[in-house]
Amino acid sequence: MSFHAHDPRADRTAGFGLVELIIAFGIMVTISLVLLNHIGVSYQGGRRNQDRVFATTKANAILEELQAYVSQSEDVTVDNLDQFDDGVVLNPVLTIQKESGTLVAPNHPLSGNFQKNGTWVWKRQVSVRAVAGLNNRNIRYVTVRIFREDTAGQPLIVADVSRVVNSVATYYPPTQAYDIYLIGIENVPGWWVYMEAIRPFVEASITDLEARNPGAKFRTHWITKSAYGRDELYTPYINVAVDSEQPVPAVYYYPGTMPTGSASTYYYVPDLIKARMIQDGTVVNGYDATSNPLPYALADQYNQAMRYPQEKALFDARVAQGLESEEEPTYRILLEQMCTDPNRFRNAIMLNMHGEFLPVPAIRNYSDAARSPAAYPGLRVVTHPERLRSVRGTSAATSDDLYLRVYAYRDDPDAPLDKFTNGRPICLQIMDCDLTKNVNGMGGGKDTLQVQHLEGGVDRGDGLLRYEPFATAANQPTGPYSAWYRLRHETGPAGGPGTTILELHGTPSRCPPVDGAWTPTGGSTTSSTSRARSRRPSTSATT
Repeated sequence: MSFHAHDPRADRTAGFGLVELIIAFGIMVTISLVLLNHIGVSYQGGRRNQDRVFATTKANAILEELQAYVSQSEDVTVDNLDQFDDGVVLNPVLTIQKESGTLVAPNHPLSGNFQKNGTWVWKRQVSVRAVAGLNNRNIRYVTVRIFREDTAGQPLIVADVSRVVNSVATYYPPTQAYDIYLIGIENVPGWWVYMEAIRPFVEASITDLEARNPGAKFRTHWITKSAYGRDELYTPYINVAVDSEQPVPAVYYYPGTMPTGSASTYYYVPDLIKARMIQDGTVVNGYDATSNPLPYALADQYNQAMRYPQEKALFDARVAQGLESEEEPTYRILLEQMCTDPNRFRNAIMLNMHGEFLPVPAIRNYSDAARSPAAYPGLRVVTHPERLRSVRGTSAATSDDLYLRVYAYRDDPDAPLDKFTNGRPICLQIMDCDLTKNVNGMGGGKDTLQVQHLEGGVDRGDGLLRYEPFATAANQPTGPYSAWYRLRHETGPAGGPGTTILELHGTPSRCPPVDGAWTPTGGSTTSSTSRARSRRPSTSATT
């Protein structure tokens, strides 16, 4: 008889038995089935929720369309809704909209239906009934049901929405009209607002407000132009074909098309800008004898707005040509009208479409210096009024004289250049008037123009550098470097008032100080200036 000891390690290395494998496999299969069932239930639940959202949205949209249909005109009565009653028929078109007088197809974007196995998945059923127990011909009780085909091809109701639809045709509520001025300037971007989308969004919202509030009427006035630019040939560049990261062959530039992936397609929207522009190398909105006989330029930081009388005249001319609406002036004219005729805008509503900031017209009360960098580098010539405002009354006696200061300067006063304006006169054009009748007391009647000069600090040819007070200027030279003027009048078209041309000769542009002081000439570095005073005749339209 023998005895063998049992080694327990042998059991641990022997592996699984058949029974153990069958039990483990059964557990895995059970867990997998539970997970698959859970996933299937979750998917079906999510699909049902999506179906309910889609069906409810479509039912409400059809109710809104029915309400808008009876609210679009006082000629549409509530009885017209009866034509949309589907009875017991299920209709696959999920809208009441028509194109060319025919109901749109079920798969039209406004309907949004689609087919599966040759059958339309969604169907509607509209019920239009008089309100039970209420003797009122002006309302209808409308129910919209949305069905979906199940796997067996049977329609199952997914949404059931009802609403009382009012008609405004059979009675006449009092109408309240509101003027809404919507500030959406063509060359001003939005702040947290995309200008390409804001206009259709606002117009749709106003239409919806009118539909929901019978009797409310909103007269919208879109103010899209800041002002008319002073330089009417100003033509900035805007890109459309390529994005704004590509090189452009222009200095004055409005970025149009944005790079792919940007939040908006355009920064400045090309179709909204009606001023002269260069679009991808081609001038658009320029002069055309038939379609655009009176083009305008943008007003911005590089091209300030016209003076108000000139801008108002151009606006009136464009209105007469059918290019503008009298009720939609430029932003600058609108602000002027609000100040001068506030009663016109009583109870009006102003809405800013630019988001968190309010645009301001490009208007400034100082004169641009004239320059010609190629011909006269560094030379600047300026004309500006002594006062920002000169009163113009109904006659010459009640009007102020207009004083104009004229001077020249160098952008580098220490540059060793010609002390004068390179031998050329400074030329002033005084529009729409003839000031040549009596200049400096030489002529009949009251003075029409006085021309004076302020000398000092430069050698006029006589070796004298002393300062002199304002003195009457001569109309011909009195020395090699004397200050003198020449005056003429050019007749306007069709015998109009024309233009007065004043040439000022011998104006210094650079001079050294005398006795350690400069001549006070309005902040310029020159020590000599000219002054012209225009007396306003009662029949003149002077500047």
